[in-house]
Amino acid sequence: MDYTPYFRPILIICASLLIAAAINLIFKRLIKRAENTGTKLDDIILLAIGRPLYIMVLVAGIYYAVHETPYLGEIMNSYDKEYMYRNFLLTVFVTWIAASLVKKIIREYGYELSARANGEMDDRLVALADMSGTYIIWLVGLMIALSGVGVEIGPVIAGMGIAGLAIALAAQNLLSNVFGGMTITIDQLYKVGDRVEFGGVYGDIYEIKPRYTKIKTLDNMIITVPNSKVMFTEYAASSQNFELLVWIKHYEERHPVLDRILRDMFKRFKEEGIEIPFNQMDVHIKKD
Repeated sequence: MDYTPYFRPILIICASLLIAAAINLIFKRLIKRAENTGTKLDDIILLAIGRPLYIMVLVAGIYYAVHETPYLGEIMNSYDKEYMYRNFLLTVFVTWIAASLVKKIIREYGYELSARANGEMDDRLVALADMSGTYIIWLVGLMIALSGVGVEIGPVIAGMGIAGLAIALAAQNLLSNVFGGMTITIDQLYKVGDRVEFGGVYGDIYEIKPRYTKIKTLDNMIITVPNSKVMFTEYAASSQNFELLVWIKHYEERHPVLDRILRDMFKRFKEEGIEIPFNQMDVHIKKD
């Protein structure tokens, strides 16, 4: 059996491994040098490009090796005569680099700008931009990649609409949490550090994410509350509930003030003949 035709694909694989190893070594040294510079932008660019480029060289080696392999090459060439899948892979890796670069820039500079804004720009806006920016870049990149290999984008978009409806029905809780987070972000209902109480949870806002809010209780426990629960209100089954807002100078006065208010309300209700409703059913029988 003649093994000569297999030498070329083996050489291509070996060359891609050597090039990938060299790229990995070079980028590690460049990243170490970039850590000593006065700007973070060079670190971000190197970190965003390094891993995708390393993977791209390995995938490219496998791609060209398959084209040169007997039998496999014939099958591959029948479907990929113009190397159009090469452009597909290149577009995917460029999209990967762009999405990674945007995400790292937003995370590195967005939260820093948010801290400097002193509340004018919330961390939630940065998190929302991080998530939406990455998804948009990947969506556009995949559309371009698919159109490059002859896939009609129109039916794909229509199919995405149907698939999106199915996903929305299957992931109602997830979507309700995300939209709840968007409402909290847009309306600026609260921010990190605010003291809140809802759903039986009392404490300080510790972290706000697109899907959930973390609350740090007075005994230093971290409780995660879905944003859909934060935005949800309900009516009581057997009473009309009113809310009394009271402002105090310091949160440590909360319990003594609450106790005094409840005692005064109870005494006044008793004087006025007002009954406190309980969870019960009163049946009135009328006689003809």
